[in-house]
Amino acid sequence: MIALARWAEGDFEKLPALADELIRRRVNVIAAIGGDIVVRAVMKATSALPIVFMVGQDAIRSGLVASLNRPGANVPRESSPPRR
Repeated sequence: MIALARWAEGDFEKLPALADELIRRRVNVIAAIGGDIVVRAVMKATSALPIVFMVGQDAIRSGLVASLNRPGANVPRESSPPRR
C-alpha cells in the first residue's frame, strides 16, 4: 500500500484541485478528513472512487449520506466507535 497525503492548509479553495490530483494519480480510495467541506469537495470530484470519512456532526442530517446502513453513492457503510 502506498498512501498519498494532501493538505489544503486552511485554504478550502484548494480542495477541488487536490481531489482532482488524487483522481489523476489513480488512487483506489480517498480518505476525506477535515469536516464536511472536505467530504463534499471530494464527493463533487468523483462518483467512482470510494470515499472514507469521519465527521464530528450527524452525517445524515448534514446530507453527506442517505442512511448509516446504506449511505449511497460512493461512500462505504458508516462505522462509528462503540458508545460507552
